[in-house]
Amino acid sequence: MCQSKISKSYKTTQNFIIKVILPIAKCPKVKNRYINDEGKAEVYITSKTTQKDALEGYNIYALSGVKGLIVNNRNYDRIKFEMESYLNNRFGDDWEVRLDPISTK
Repeated sequence: MCQSKISKSYKTTQNFIIKVILPIAKCPKVKNRYINDEGKAEVYITSKTTQKDALEGYNIYALSGVKGLIVNNRNYDRIKFEMESYLNNRFGDDWEVRLDPISTK
C-alpha cells in the first residue's frame, strides 16, 4: 500500500524548465536569447557545477539562450534559494523567474 502511494505521487510530479526574464542590457553575452513583447530577454538558468565544485558543496549557475535546467516541483524548492541568490548578486532585483511546464508525452 505504501508503495502505490509513492508511485502515485511520483507520477503527479510536474517537470519545469527555469526561465529568467530580465532587461536585455543585463545579459549582452547570452547568445540566442529570446526577446519578448515587453522588450526583455528571456533566457534559461543552467548549471555550470564542476565535480570539484560539487565536492566542495557549491552549485554554480549561469544563463543560456539554448538549454536550461529542468527541475520538478520537489527539487525546485531545494535549489530556489541558491538560484535566487545568484540572480540577486548578479542582476540586483531587476529579474523575474518563470517555470515553464514541460510535456512528458
